[in-house]
Amino acid sequence: MNTGSNRLSPYMDTNEVQKTIELLGFFKRINNTITYSVADWSTTLLDAVKNKIKGLVVAPPTEYANGILTIKGTLVGTSDINAALRHHPNPIKINVYGLSTLFVDENLTSPGTSLHLLAPQWKIVGTKTINLSGKDGANGAHGSYGSYCGASGGAGQSGQHGGNGGHFFGKGFLFDHVNHLTVNTNGGNGGNGGDGGDGMRGADGRDGDLSKVTEIKTCNITRTFGGRDGVIGDNVNNCAFFTEWMYEAARGLYNDGATNWDDSSRYSDMHAIGTTMHYEDKGTNGGVGGNAGRGGSKGKGGYCNLSIIDGHQWNSNPNPQNGQDGRKDGVVDRPGEGGRHGMHCQGIILTNTRLEYKYLGVSKSINLSNPTRAYCAKQHQEPGWYRPDLGYKWQANPGNSVDGLNSSREHPSTIPTPLDRNAIDTIIQPYSLYYLQEANNPIASPFIKVFPNLN
Repeated sequence: MNTGSNRLSPYMDTNEVQKTIELLGFFKRINNTITYSVADWSTTLLDAVKNKIKGLVVAPPTEYANGILTIKGTLVGTSDINAALRHHPNPIKINVYGLSTLFVDENLTSPGTSLHLLAPQWKIVGTKTINLSGKDGANGAHGSYGSYCGASGGAGQSGQHGGNGGHFFGKGFLFDHVNHLTVNTNGGNGGNGGDGGDGMRGADGRDGDLSKVTEIKTCNITRTFGGRDGVIGDNVNNCAFFTEWMYEAARGLYNDGATNWDDSSRYSDMHAIGTTMHYEDKGTNGGVGGNAGRGGSKGKGGYCNLSIIDGHQWNSNPNPQNGQDGRKDGVVDRPGEGGRHGMHCQGIILTNTRLEYKYLGVSKSINLSNPTRAYCAKQHQEPGWYRPDLGYKWQANPGNSVDGLNSSREHPSTIPTPLDRNAIDTIIQPYSLYYLQEANNPIASPFIKVFPNLN
């Protein structure tokens, strides 16, 4: 029983238990005839002990309001804090009030949270780390591409700013292996800016319509030979293409090696009739390309904070670091190309063509196939016979590469307030009230350790 009493002594006042054990031993020494009712005596003794240690095995109660998590108890551990964080994640502040011993028995991570640990006795179990550093900012999303012809790309989103580190304040009187505790209160790094999206290519212009007839001409042309130079007819000037075709038609059909077409010994007057159908339709302009999306600005690094254990020279992180800004701003992506101009189209179709002539005194007449001349080009330049010329498709202007970044570069966070004496007093005051209240509680008081440097 003495051994059991000794084991309880770190956590409660065992004087009463020790006195009861000594009294039983005294009775046994002075009178061996006394009938011992061990069961009754042990039950009475254990009931008293159980009532006193009952509070030691119950998880400390927690309170959560307005982003502040408070844990109070006789024996409190960082394992209790982790359990509470599973129900109340991401608090602004955590207050832990221990009446006897604080056990740093688990590593603890709560980004950006300010942590206050107050207890008379501290025990670090092994090597432990408490990480209150701010979260790294997420990278900004890339802008979307233009979704239709000529649409601008979406702006890249700015990288999120790194979070500020939370401050750490501890206070105690007795410390066991506190040099095995590391606390990190660095600022989080900023995220990268997202790239802007590509602008969409401009819409292509409409091509001219090759089937759109603009004029119909009836041609009746005579070609003279034998010294009567020239071409005669009632509409020669309006049928230049038809007249030109008449020469080529004759040349192609009756090319017998003659070098002089005016040789009347072979040819007499040539007569051609037919209809010309003219069409001309211009293509339309292409659309301007979409603008490139702006890049998002990189996030700023968060501010670091301080870590202090009042009452001890401990300092596990004497030089906390502000977070670094994001590595890069988002870039402006590519503007969309201009749409291609539609083709200007022009053409002539011959129909109902007939050629009449005499060759070596023999009259001839033939219906010819209908040749077509059609071409499309930026300018109306004559192509070769019967050779479609698709020409050049030129483009409208591309979109613009915009200047500047999407969103402001201002840091949204304020520099953390230093832990001066006023701030520390504000942290200690509610704990002092709790400590004095429980010291007057007959159930809790046996377990409370002396805290001489509380104020």
